[in-house]
Amino acid sequence: TLDKKYQFSDSVNAEDVIHKKADQLYEYWILVKMLHLLTQQQQWQLQEGTSIISLISRFLNNKMSRNLEGSSFRLTHKNVKSGSINMELLYNQKFSNNLIPDFAFHITVTDGKGEVKKSNWYYLDAKYRNYDSMGDECWYDDINKVAINKYINRFASGDNPATASFIIHTDKQARYVYFGGYFDKTLSDRLTGYIDDNPKHKFGSFSFLPNHTENFITFMKLALEYHFMDEKLWQICWDCGSVNTEVNDNHQTRAKITKYHITCNNCGSFWVRNHCNENSNHKLVKHAINNYHKETLPGEPWFVKCPECDYVR
Repeated sequence: TLDKKYQFSDSVNAEDVIHKKADQLYEYWILVKMLHLLTQQQQWQLQEGTSIISLISRFLNNKMSRNLEGSSFRLTHKNVKSGSINMELLYNQKFSNNLIPDFAFHITVTDGKGEVKKSNWYYLDAKYRNYDSMGDECWYDDINKVAINKYINRFASGDNPATASFIIHTDKQARYVYFGGYFDKTLSDRLTGYIDDNPKHKFGSFSFLPNHTENFITFMKLALEYHFMDEKLWQICWDCGSVNTEVNDNHQTRAKITKYHITCNNCGSFWVRNHCNENSNHKLVKHAINNYHKETLPGEPWFVKCPECDYVR
């Protein structure tokens, strides 16, 4: 369960305490914690030039609404060589199809001239859940009815198609963390809303709790590396946000395809960008810890299932 003590600011008076349901408080905590991790760990900059504390204070001092529904936050990040990475984080904003995702991320990569190279949308729906007691069927229903049908399928024909849609929840058990990089028979039989041989990291779920925030960083790696592969955002260290990385391309696969070894000169993280096999040439990014690809051998992060063809590499 979540800690029921919510301390946003040292200057909050007793009459300023917000009384909301647990699921609403969880959404508020997610929003604040995501902004904290993005700015403090991954080095995103709030374009408004404000701090998270000032945003929270504005929230608490707004006695008319006392909520952040419909709000948006613009952030930017350096790219390795030129251009920038821009993000707009929307909270409970209504879209033209009348859907109101809990959280929507619009991430755009521009070149040195400011021209858009690629733009992706990601949707997160918060669920205050104890799947262990509620049953696995509840977990499958959340992914099927919300992540797949509500956001992937219903956004498919509009101006904001979902690159990926995930459930973000409160059950920290590992079996309810699924980054959508593979299907097995059980998943294929239960997750029937998506018609394809492989989900290709388009949907899934992960837990996000105090002292258990690493899954959100893994989700951001997935969003920024896998879904922006050709824009080479995998050259940035998304563990700490540094663009000061060393990309070593003096390695090759058996098929003479270049394999990249990347090291962060700031935090020391190490990861690899290579391919799944000699024939399909699907590009993969593998991390020493917290992979979003499915690891096929325990403790062996370099052996993962390809999210395109299920080949183990």
